[in-house]
Amino acid sequence: MYDRRQCPPQRHSSVRRDAPLLLVLSALLAPAPLAPAEVVSVSATAEVELEQLRRGLPETRESQILTHPGSPLPLQAVATLVAQGEDSAALGGAQFAAPNLGAPNPQELALNVTCDSLSPDLAYRARGVVEEVRTIILRTGEVNRPSGSRAAVIGRLTLDGALAIYATDPNADLGGAEVSLFAQIQQAGGPDGDGTLLSGTIRLVGLAGGQVRVDATGSLPTSTLILTNLASTVPELGVFHVLIIPGIVARYDYSATIDAPFELRVKVEASASNAPDGVGATALLGSPTDALLDVIGLARGSDMATRIVGAVQRERDDPTGEPAIVRPPAFGLCGVLGFETAVGLAGLAMLAGRRRLAWC
Repeated sequence: MYDRRQCPPQRHSSVRRDAPLLLVLSALLAPAPLAPAEVVSVSATAEVELEQLRRGLPETRESQILTHPGSPLPLQAVATLVAQGEDSAALGGAQFAAPNLGAPNPQELALNVTCDSLSPDLAYRARGVVEEVRTIILRTGEVNRPSGSRAAVIGRLTLDGALAIYATDPNADLGGAEVSLFAQIQQAGGPDGDGTLLSGTIRLVGLAGGQVRVDATGSLPTSTLILTNLASTVPELGVFHVLIIPGIVARYDYSATIDAPFELRVKVEASASNAPDGVGATALLGSPTDALLDVIGLARGSDMATRIVGAVQRERDDPTGEPAIVRPPAFGLCGVLGFETAVGLAGLAMLAGRRRLAWC
């Protein structure tokens, strides 16, 4: 079921005053935190939505949404759509597992959405979302500051995954095919009121003539994104565009009042849509490439699915492509110590993987 060795997306924070950084604890790097903040409560939602379109018109939908508390952990929202006899299918999976409040949990979050169709009439849309809300109190004894005083906090969000669009015809019209990753962190109840601390989207967009482009908006860093065409590794594919998101790290800043509760909310969403007649699209975040096997196998057979999955995994492990966006990075790395515990994205129940997504 799960591979406990795998690491998911993760987050952590550092608390600072006007000038010096207060080294409160090492939530990610130390085996046991020296002074953990109090996590008062944790709630989460895992949701997937799929839609099958025939000649551009909605035909069938499947979805699942699970919440905690209410449903026991782990939350594993999974949906599939299969067009029997038409070599077409879609799959979505979203997981939130029991958080380990003392250390990162590799199984905590995972997302995978995949659409594939050999039919000239069918296309799919897929969306997976995981949200987590933590109510946190930073105690006076943890930072040696008086109750009611203000502390500045530096956080980091780490995302690791892959987006891909592929097609049988090297000159296929990939218009309508798109995969994207959206991430957002919000704070409620802070001394500055409610607000969005970080928000950004990365998109791989299909174009005519078998081409793609990469778009990015918001505050996610993009300087290390890698885009490559792996068609030479899978002869049955004319184009196989893969955008690697190699553990990008985004910094965000906020304030907290000592001994006063506040909320941090992380939302991570992956979405995919494909075009008919041999075009596929997939988004993986904190999930292993094994997740592709099921849905691609339904459309193209298990042997070809294995080759596609192998190519994506090799590219994630050792990217060979070129920078997808050439511009200065949005943020540098920040301090390594954190007071909230890590939130991880890793494998779904039917998956095993080692990629990660974390925030703090």
